[in-house]
Amino acid sequence: MAVARTYNVDTNSATGITIGSTTPGTEFPILYGQIAATSEFNVSAVRVGMLSISGSPYYPSNGTVTFRLRRVAGSFSGGVQGATATAAPVGQSTVTAASAWYYSTLTNATGTFQTNSNVVWEQTIPCTAGANWGEWFTPGFEINAGSGAGGTLALTYEYGNGTSVAVNIVAGLVVSE
Repeated sequence: MAVARTYNVDTNSATGITIGSTTPGTEFPILYGQIAATSEFNVSAVRVGMLSISGSPYYPSNGTVTFRLRRVAGSFSGGVQGATATAAPVGQSTVTAASAWYYSTLTNATGTFQTNSNVVWEQTIPCTAGANWGEWFTPGFEINAGSGAGGTLALTYEYGNGTSVAVNIVAGLVVSE
């Protein structure tokens, strides 16, 4: 008997999300997910990375990108154009995910949330071709998103040193409901 239904959540993008040239110290949303008041979900894994698909990407010397998973309240607001992300079942389940996921489609989307606090996971990786990080959480110690207004998470990034051109990021989560 299954304990939970598991889903891979990603941005439906073979090209990633362009981070462009940006000022360090500003946090930008990538993925945003929420669930109804009658359900909850847990994050079992986080995967992030740098992707170069352009003919001439430029990576800054000693550049970094910090990814954060935070609890937030409200929905995307101001400066964020969103699209629906895929929550694909893992395994044999055909049940549609109860959580709804969206991703930013704008380079350096400057949107915010009503409440943008409570970092529950953070990782800094080099801003260089192929850099990536994946982390699985021990069963029973997943990141719990709660339900209702407390059941809203955002995966964000903050660019470090220098200026980049034609650099894209990719991100994905594994969630269980």
